[in-house]
Amino acid sequence: MQNILIILMLGIGFHFGFAQSTELNDVQKRELDSVITDCVKKIELDNSIETATASTQLLERLVRKYDDWSSHYYLLYFKILVIRNAKASEVAQNAYNSFMVSFDKVLKQSVTDRQKSEIYTLKGFVYLTALSSDPIKHGRELAPKVTELFDKATALYPENPRPIYLNALFQQGMSKFFNKNYNVCSDLLLANKYFAMQANLRTDYLYPAWGAEHTANEIFDNCNCQVKESSTTKN
Repeated sequence: MQNILIILMLGIGFHFGFAQSTELNDVQKRELDSVITDCVKKIELDNSIETATASTQLLERLVRKYDDWSSHYYLLYFKILVIRNAKASEVAQNAYNSFMVSFDKVLKQSVTDRQKSEIYTLKGFVYLTALSSDPIKHGRELAPKVTELFDKATALYPENPRPIYLNALFQQGMSKFFNKNYNVCSDLLLANKYFAMQANLRTDYLYPAWGAEHTANEIFDNCNCQVKESSTTKN
């Protein structure tokens, strides 16, 4: 299960597009887009506690200026990255507590099922992060919550690839932990299908698209042995 911590840190990819809960003018949209884009680029280059913390602090100032779904969404996401990168338990716990305090407000601000699906996915992700840090301690309490939240996110928006792919990795980790068999490929392939569909329909503003690259890598590692063998032979 601890491998999930390492695995899920990979493949952080974003595209920007989502309908705003608050109508912004062009200048405000450009500022919001510029700040979030800059934060994401820095995280892609250096996914460290320092970068995650700096991005979180910047977004905390931004949400006070723009009480907007997108800014709140990315603030929650950056808090998860702080939790995942923090070496000090106190730092992780503070970010976790802050996430939970903010969650209900952002959920209420979510207007569409698509938005709600993304927010429930983040809560499932933060529980998965806590569970992965200590599966013996947190498994009994958090494992059912992780499954419930990813199922809820998928029910709200069945074509959202993020809860599908995260749940697939979670179920795979649980199966390894309990020494059981689990075919992760069908869910990963379904998530990949929806990632590809969304890549062709990116018309919204500041909508998240992280996870696509990591899903493709997981498919290659788990579901495409012939390609791997072919590549090895050529080398």
